[in-house]
Amino acid sequence: RKYSPEDVRKRVFSGPLGLFRVSGRFLQMAWEASSFLGGLALDQSQGDNDNPEVVRNRASHLRQTLARLGPAFVKAGQVL
Repeated sequence: RKYSPEDVRKRVFSGPLGLFRVSGRFLQMAWEASSFLGGLALDQSQGDNDNPEVVRNRASHLRQTLARLGPAFVKAGQVL
């Protein structure tokens, strides 16, 4: 089966809950990204961004965040 953006759009937005599902997924991605970026900002403001233990914890946090977001994000993490 060939990929078609139009087919995906029809499937995602079919039914009354389509927009709700998309909005929920967007909010999940925004929450996860803001949580990670907020942690990075906190580390930098405290001068901990060069501390090996903090860097190790932040890398672990990124790995867990990508895993929670699902397979597409896991693949993106593997590329990094």
